[in-house]
Amino acid sequence: KFSRTAKNYFFMIKNKKILAVIPARGGSKGVKLKNLLKIQGISITSRATLLASKLNVIDKVLVSSDNDEILKDVSKINERICLKRPSQLSGDRVSDIRVLKHALQMAEKREKTTFDLIVMLQPTSPMRSKHEVLESINIFIENNHDSVWSVSGVDLKYHPYKQLWISNSNQLKYFDENKGEKIIARQQLRETYYRNGAVYVLSRNLVLSGKSLMGKNPGFFKSKKSHISIDNKEEFIKVKGIIEKK
Repeated sequence: KFSRTAKNYFFMIKNKKILAVIPARGGSKGVKLKNLLKIQGISITSRATLLASKLNVIDKVLVSSDNDEILKDVSKINERICLKRPSQLSGDRVSDIRVLKHALQMAEKREKTTFDLIVMLQPTSPMRSKHEVLESINIFIENNHDSVWSVSGVDLKYHPYKQLWISNSNQLKYFDENKGEKIIARQQLRETYYRNGAVYVLSRNLVLSGKSLMGKNPGFFKSKKSHISIDNKEEFIKVKGIIEKK
């Protein structure tokens, strides 16, 4: 449930201009053209695009890509959502914030308007729901955040203080050598979370700063369901099976 009634919720955001950006680069070391992988006959990039397009609160959707095949695929939905990135924004070392800044500037130039907030939907998290996107936007607006990330809880057995690493001398060590040995019971550990990639909501000023996805006043939306961010073929097969079973 939303923290406010649906009527009040939509009243809050009706005067906000919202841009949704789907970043979908062509290169991927794990899986070739990962963002064109298909679930139920639709690429994961088009899947994110369709979800964003069906949300009435979103004013403009852009797919930012350096790959012509990806842009051709999403152009079947709407040619006006396609944005070809310049070469300097290609490659796996380019940060999301730089990609978002370019998309925002181009969108404002094209639409001759100013957007208040930007929603980033990564194609590699195709298990997201409309509710998660809407509630993340709701949290952002209600609390005047710089950003809101969707996160998932981590089982305490994988807590950072229980993590290990192997040194150059091939010795097993605690990730945090000062605290790792002192952890005896689960009750000593605080809950930790990971960003699941389903939704990011960011202020215009934060994006234009080009520095960080978090800002000085970050918020969060805790996903109740599990999310898998696709990095390899095995994860894709697992996600595909879950979605198609439903």
